[in-house]
Amino acid sequence: MVFAGDLTLGAKVQLSHTTRDRIIEATEKSISQSFKNYSGQEPEVAICFSCSGRKQVLGTRTSEEYKLVKKVNPDLRVFGFHGYGEIAPLDKNRPSRFHNETFVSLLLGTK
Repeated sequence: MVFAGDLTLGAKVQLSHTTRDRIIEATEKSISQSFKNYSGQEPEVAICFSCSGRKQVLGTRTSEEYKLVKKVNPDLRVFGFHGYGEIAPLDKNRPSRFHNETFVSLLLGTK
């Protein structure tokens, strides 16, 4: 078994299993939440961070993540990259944790 980082003896790990369809569904949920929670009038830019592990699983379907953002707002400028895990809280006012296999969408604009 190959891990993205070092594990200490006795560390607890969580293994996950998914499908390409479920990854795309999760991307759509992330994008939907971003637009729903956007506090401005209309976002001007979307910055998307997709974990490189997702890219490996999605293979030829990788571009679908980008297309989902454009589907919601075709005129929106979209930037992003594939990262190697993310560090953020799961919910507001919670401590940050290391996440892997995530898709993060950030909308920016004026109020």
